[in-house]
Amino acid sequence: SDLDSVKSYGSACSTASACDHAHFALNGTTWSGRSRKYVVHCSNHNTETGEYLTPTQRAAKQIRRYQTLLNDAKKEIDEKDREILRLTKEVVELRLYKASLNSPDERTDSSDALTVKENNPFSPESPCKDLPEENGEKSPTSPGTPEKRVEVDLTLSLADSGHFEDESIHSKEETAICPRIDATDDKGEGNEEERRKIVALYEERIEEMHRRHVDEVQEIKQKHNDKVESLLNQLQDVNTRYCELRPSMDAALVRVKELEEELESTKTMLNEQKTLLDEQEERNKQMYLKMYAKGQEAARLEQADQIFDNAQQDTPKVTVAELLQQLSVTQAELENIKGTSYLPQLHLSADRSQCLLSAQEAVSLWVLATRKAMYRRIVESRKKGTLDPEITLQFLKSAIYYFLTDKENHHGHLNAIESILGFTDNEKLNIDKIYRSTRK
Repeated sequence: SDLDSVKSYGSACSTASACDHAHFALNGTTWSGRSRKYVVHCSNHNTETGEYLTPTQRAAKQIRRYQTLLNDAKKEIDEKDREILRLTKEVVELRLYKASLNSPDERTDSSDALTVKENNPFSPESPCKDLPEENGEKSPTSPGTPEKRVEVDLTLSLADSGHFEDESIHSKEETAICPRIDATDDKGEGNEEERRKIVALYEERIEEMHRRHVDEVQEIKQKHNDKVESLLNQLQDVNTRYCELRPSMDAALVRVKELEEELESTKTMLNEQKTLLDEQEERNKQMYLKMYAKGQEAARLEQADQIFDNAQQDTPKVTVAELLQQLSVTQAELENIKGTSYLPQLHLSADRSQCLLSAQEAVSLWVLATRKAMYRRIVESRKKGTLDPEITLQFLKSAIYYFLTDKENHHGHLNAIESILGFTDNEKLNIDKIYRSTRK
């Protein structure tokens, strides 16, 4: 995020760069001028894993690594400072010891037993390693060997003080070797000068070490500052590229949202169209079923009309008994289909069934029975799901024919036509109004 990038940028001001060399092309290419033909790109370190890190995360990681290196360098500097302090203390102790030897009040008979370091005075780290060895006890000498006695006394005093000769009291021999003491004093002054040179040499070494230490610290700081500056430049470039790409990314996100909304609206419209299409198919199916039923009804009516015409032409050939038998069969079939409530006009009393019917009554009953049979077949066809358009057409044709020819039952024929054509209630009401006004 932007906040993390800002934090990483701020923390990078006190750390080192992520690149192992500080030479970069300033024009964005691999060409860097006359002195260097090409810039060597930084390769992946061996410590890096296969995990992908963003530029900000990589910069923060490098910063933490250089902080660790800087802390290690500081610890090393502290150790060297402590070593310098220890050496300085040793030099001060040597100077104090020299001053104590120069004071006559502090001279004792046991001066030959004094040492700078009792355990290992001539170790490589000790500033007295170049001094002559110390002998714990003085070997007795005779007056006949003056040079050997002077050498032994001088060795003891140099090992103890580092600055002065041994001035221990040897009462039995002091009066007899006065010339030897003078020679010893002369040689002691030379040894003191040598000790001073050794001390000065160590002081120079300490100062040189201190200067070298300061120079190394400054060099490390300068190197780290250069790396930090390079890392900050890289981080600035990354932030610049991020700021350049951010508007494009925002525009792309807005476009994605717009496309998602458009997709949702398209899906909604598609679902609505599917629903409308299903409803239209259902309406068409119902209309086809109605047309098929009406066609069957028209066919039945046509058959009934043919029967009626035949009955009018051949009236003497039809007997009442046959008509009553057919009527009873038709009545039974209609009762099985619709029930007796639809046939009030067919309930004949026993007395009436005994009498003969007129030709007109017999034909009317026959036509009615035929239509009911046709209705039963229509119901059965609907149950089976098979409707014949030809039958529907025949029904419509018959209904129109009788509507025009049969003036007494014209209203029933009109209702049949409206049912066959599938008019709605409002359409039927409007047709009825116009038809009544026309009749008046």
